[in-house]
Amino acid sequence: MESYRLASTKYYQGKLFVLVGQGPQGDYNGGRVMGKYQSNDKGKTWTFVEQVDPRIQTNG
Repeated sequence: MESYRLASTKYYQGKLFVLVGQGPQGDYNGGRVMGKYQSNDKGKTWTFVEQVDPRIQTNG
C-alpha cells in the first residue's frame, strides 16, 4: 500500500517482518495505523501482510 512510507520496527518471528508508518503527514485512518510487511528473502523484497494499530499489542 502506498500510504506507508517510513520503516519503523524490524523483527523476526520465523520470517522477517517490518512495520512501516505513514510519516509525519500521514492521515490514513487518522495516521495511527502501520503497514506490516514480510520478507522471505532476508529483506531483499517485501510483501504487504496487513494493517496494524501499534497501540494494540498482540502476540504475533
